[in-house]
Parts: sequence; C-alpha cells; structure tokens
Amino acid sequence: MRTLVLRRGQATAATIHQPRSDLLPSFDKVLLLGPGGRVLFEGAPRDVQRSLAACGSPSPGRGNILDFAMDLIADPSWAAKLHGQWSTRAEAEGRNSTARQPTPSSARCSAPCSSLTPCPWPTAMQVLMSRSFLNFRRQPSMIWARCAQVLLWAVVVVPVYAPLGNSQASITSRIGLLHQTLGILFAGTLNNLAVFPLERDVFLRETRDGLYSTAPFFLVYCMFELTIEGVVALITSVIMVQSCGLESSVQPQVTFVAVLLASIFNGESVGIIFNSVVMSAGFSVNMINALCCVVQLTAGFMANSMPAPLMVVNHISPQMYACRALALTQFPPDLEFECDGPSPICLRTGTDVLDMLSMKDVGSVMGNIQMLVVSCVVYRAL
Repeated sequence: MRTLVLRRGQATAATIHQPRSDLLPSFDKVLLLGPGGRVLFEGAPRDVQRSLAACGSPSPGRGNILDFAMDLIADPSWAAKLHGQWSTRAEAEGRNSTARQPTPSSARCSAPCSSLTPCPWPTAMQVLMSRSFLNFRRQPSMIWARCAQVLLWAVVVVPVYAPLGNSQASITSRIGLLHQTLGILFAGTLNNLAVFPLERDVFLRETRDGLYSTAPFFLVYCMFELTIEGVVALITSVIMVQSCGLESSVQPQVTFVAVLLASIFNGESVGIIFNSVVMSAGFSVNMINALCCVVQLTAGFMANSMPAPLMVVNHISPQMYACRALALTQFPPDLEFECDGPSPICLRTGTDVLDMLSMKDVGSVMGNIQMLVVSCVVYRAL
C-alpha cells in the first residue's frame, strides 16, 4: 500500500486496531483515538513513546508500543491525561482542538443522523447493486449457499423415486415425492439464514446513519434473490420432472417451476420476518423449523381431513395452494394406473387419486398459482 501511495501521490488513511511493530514505521502519521472518539495522540510513529513518557507513563520496554498504548488508555485517567496533552499542544500550534472533538452527549440529537438527507433511490440502488455484485464476485460461497440446498435435495431425491411407473404403488410414490417438494419452503429459510443476517447488520448501520431508506435495500435484495432462485428452480424442476417420470407437458413443467420458485421465495420471506425480529439465528432456526413442518403437513397431501377451524387457518398457508396446483397437474384425468395389487380398491385414473385426496373441487391450476403469487407478495411485504 505504501508503494502504491508513493507512486500515485495520494493520501491514504488506514483504520487498524493494533499494527505489528514492524508495520508501524510504514505509517507517516498515527492518530490514536480514545473512548468517545477523543484524540489522544497525533503525530509521527516515533513520537508515540515520547508522548506517553511526557504524561508520566512507565516505559513499555521492547514490546509493541501501540499494544502498550492500547492497554494504557483503557484506564480513563490515562486517557484523560493524553487527551489533555494533545489539546494543549494543538492549541499551542494554533489549531482548533475543539473542532475535532465529538459533540457532547447532552447536545446530541435524539436521532443522530436526522440532519442527513438519504440518498435518492437511483443513487442508492446503483451503489447497493454494485456492492452486491462485488460481494458475490469476492465470495462465490454466497452463491453456493443460495443454490446448494435445493440442488442437493434434487440429487438425493431422484434416485429414491425414479423411475415412477403406473402401478398402484407408484401412486403412493408420486404423492410422497410431491409432498417432499413442499418442504423446499424450509430450504428457502436456510438460504436466508446464510446471507440475510450479514446484509441486515450492514443495512441497520447504514440506515441508522441516514444513508438511504429501506426501499432501495429491499428492491436490490429481492432482485438478486429472485435471479438466483429462478435459475435454481428451473434447473431443479427439469431434473425432478424428467428424471422421475412425472407429467412433463408444458403446464405440469411450468407449474413445478412456479411451485419451487414460490416455495423458496416464501421461505426467504419467513426467514426475513424472523431474522428481522429475532437477532439470534439459532432461535430463529428452531422456530422456523417447527413452523415449516406444520405448514408442510397441513398442505393437503398427508392431512386432507382436518377440523373446520384449521382448514380456515390453512388458507393463509402458501403451501396449500402449491399442493393443489401440483396435484391438479400431476394427476390429470387422462393419467391411468394399473390395478396390479391384491387390494380390492383400485385407483384407475388421476381423477380417482384427486378424489381420494379430497382435491377434486379445489379450483383450477391457474387460480391456485395466482393465490400462490399473492401469498409471495403478501409475505414479502410483511
């Protein structure tokens, strides 16, 4: 860095906690700050020990002088002595020492940054987008964190269920596979836990400083999230449908993509809600896991006969609409099954399966997809 500074002739400030002894001479000036941001020393590195000795401090010996100084200023009395010495010297040199000091706490505004005007939306979004691109480029693991859960799920599930046939046993396998698909909601929350807490902390600091409003952060986060999740949902759905032998015409394939995308997106929304209220990631995971289990079980494939109050509450669950959309497209009327089992009960067509699941009259595929989209918007708005 010093070579770059000398070559370009630019002034550079480096914030560092405790530099090594061999790095200290590389700095032209050192600014030592104490509690409350008060200046305790300003000058050449070689003058640090002299300044400490002038205040009556003991000799640091041969150790790192800045390590010794940091330990020393932890004592408020020594910090006050050093600040007084710096103020006296600054006044003697004709500098305004008071202009460098922070405003007394009694004179501060209750909203520290209310005097700042937030950046306009276009400027804030441009900066946030550039920073997000840079973060993804520097940390490819962030992209992997958003993709791995769903893609690895497909890799594990396909060998278990493929290939699906047309026997009576295959009906159970199809229902089981579709039920597992609804569990992608929890994968969305794990994606959120991998990325959002860090983004949240930066956002809270910057909004506290009045740099920008909530809307630009929200929009940029959603744009990057939807881009990655859309690609993951498309790849995963093609793998699942084509490898397992599910209904693969246009409508079933598009519906599968939509359900996967909506499940991941709603999982992210649930994660945002919990992680915005609760700062403990461990507690959030426990609560979210319990919630996702209940939502998946009550969606319709496993619990299709529930008390009326639970059925009413279930209408706010996005997975209920996802379940219905999958069932309507994966068990069409023209899908036929063989009666090859010893049981006298035989489900011959997709309509028979829907009747068994109590989903014969649950609306159209498009109607359930629309409700799924509405749930995405509502839960993200929360």
